[in-house]
Amino acid sequence: MARPKSFDQEKLLQKAMVLFWEKGYERTSLKDLEEAFGLKPPSIYNTFGNKQTLFLSVIDCYLEQVVDNRIGEYLNQSPNAIDDLEAFLRSSLGYWMADKPRFGCLLTNTAIETVHLTKEIDEKVQGGLTRLRDAFYGELVRAQASGDLFACQDLAAFATMLLTSYQGLLVLSRLQVADEMLQHSVDSIIRTLSPPGTLSPTENDVGTALDH
Repeated sequence: MARPKSFDQEKLLQKAMVLFWEKGYERTSLKDLEEAFGLKPPSIYNTFGNKQTLFLSVIDCYLEQVVDNRIGEYLNQSPNAIDDLEAFLRSSLGYWMADKPRFGCLLTNTAIETVHLTKEIDEKVQGGLTRLRDAFYGELVRAQASGDLFACQDLAAFATMLLTSYQGLLVLSRLQVADEMLQHSVDSIIRTLSPPGTLSPTENDVGTALDH
């Protein structure tokens, strides 16, 4: 009978996720993993395989515990899909504004920071971004059906725009960018989706915020 492992793989994946999220895939070394896990290389390899295999498992963990949780918490939660989209976008800012680490998005960080993405990592990252885009698309379909969205023939393009905007917000959130600027950015995104008269105008637009 095989001797049971004396460590919790799920907890180790959590530690690895935070480490990769903070430092990036390429900058995270085996030494970093040893220190985070409290394990020697043979135990790490026997449990997770090589660094890439571990990272692929980390992305799965991130998608389930971060992306899917956020989608489930904020989207398709009220009769007004635009309100839900706005809540989702603003919550991404509120996360780090509440003194959480400014790690941004693990998927976007990986795409930006990793010089040589393997096919497996590339597919995993693209799959995660597609999951977000599909969730946005579903909300846009709801919004259009209820008359809360401009008449539009290409909701897929709107969903991609939302994905691009959302990822941009997360990238900027890693920097010392003024909270006001990011909030104005969300205002502009929502105004793009909402028919005239459904939102009160803001005094400052994104361009004004960028000047400060």
